[in-house]
Amino acid sequence: MTLLADTVEARARVLAQHGFNLDLIPSRLVLDDYQTDSLMHRDYPSVPLLRQDGDGELDERLAAAFQALFGLPQVLALAQGRLAEALLVNALVTAGDCVLGSAPFPTLQAHLQLRGATYCTVSTADAGGQFRADLDCVALEQAIKRVGRQRIPFLLVEACTNAIGGVPVSLDNLRAVKAVADRYGIPLLLDATRILSNACLIREYACDWRDHDELSIVQALCALADGVLLSATKEMPTTIGGFLALRDRTLFERCRDQALIFGTGLDLLGKRRLLAAMREPHGLVKQVRSRIDQVRRFHGLLQLGDESQVGVHGVFLMAGAQFTAMHARAFLNHLYVGYGVRGALNPGGSAGPGDALVRFALGVPGKDERVLDTAAICIGEALRETDQHLALEEVHRPAGLAGGMLATYRQAGSVQP
Repeated sequence: MTLLADTVEARARVLAQHGFNLDLIPSRLVLDDYQTDSLMHRDYPSVPLLRQDGDGELDERLAAAFQALFGLPQVLALAQGRLAEALLVNALVTAGDCVLGSAPFPTLQAHLQLRGATYCTVSTADAGGQFRADLDCVALEQAIKRVGRQRIPFLLVEACTNAIGGVPVSLDNLRAVKAVADRYGIPLLLDATRILSNACLIREYACDWRDHDELSIVQALCALADGVLLSATKEMPTTIGGFLALRDRTLFERCRDQALIFGTGLDLLGKRRLLAAMREPHGLVKQVRSRIDQVRRFHGLLQLGDESQVGVHGVFLMAGAQFTAMHARAFLNHLYVGYGVRGALNPGGSAGPGDALVRFALGVPGKDERVLDTAAICIGEALRETDQHLALEEVHRPAGLAGGMLATYRQAGSVQP
């Protein structure tokens, strides 16, 4: 029997059949999807591929294209950003280690956990300003002394940190973090998944960089890093791809050894797609800038004030006394059943007051403006219909690190007292 999701009743059945876990519902059963800004699981028309001679040199051409854009010459082209994380962690991390840096994406934490290591999030320094992902360098240095230099394989800074709402890091702060890293001899890694967006906001907010184009800002950011890892499916027109690049030859060779063991995940077609996606760097910047503008418009349509935050790739609803993780999941399920719109609990986010708890993400190049207009109305209505928000009780959580994502639930009455 083919599942349909074109009515409230049909979507209620779909949700029940998937254990009241929105993450388990296939995108074909969602009318308007804001679950992620990744193009990986979308029917997205990639950049047209030009068949060229010399496919055997694709790895070299990919490395050259990456170096031209990001400035690092020793690079591995991979299928996904999470594979870059896996290779990096397997090569550089041992049991008992602790990585310090920006609030991490959950997959990095999972890789570290599998190695018997941990992650320590460093507090931010500019919570009320424009560069809210800036790390507190005093807190960073205190954490290094507390953990011990010998237990820290690398520091990590994420451009436009998703976990705290897709907000940017400044060049000045990255330079300060690099100074701390150099003082202790610790490699500094940059998660550049949304670096083009970060560069757009540096040009917009930082007076010293308004006369520079975004691509030169990308180069300036990467010049401060000892290595870069990224998922290509967030800011490039491709459904596959990621990169891992390191300046130190010895560290690079250790990561390359991991790639020889586990593979890169890229076949010939995947490599062509990834190369084609980097063909027009200025076009990438234009699309990312357009997405930022559209997200801001979407945020304005919602009119949620301090209850929401605009990031570079989505609108975030903030946790509070009346909007906890339980309320958020109940709201998201109601939004899907009642209106066919899917948002998501923010990956890596926390449920503390003022934290980015729920995310409505927009992929590049964005959505039709009329679709956004309708979605904003639906979200507003669903938020007001609290009497229809049904709390959930966990029924089953599979073992392993993926248990939380795959857990199933049952409805347990209204979230209202």
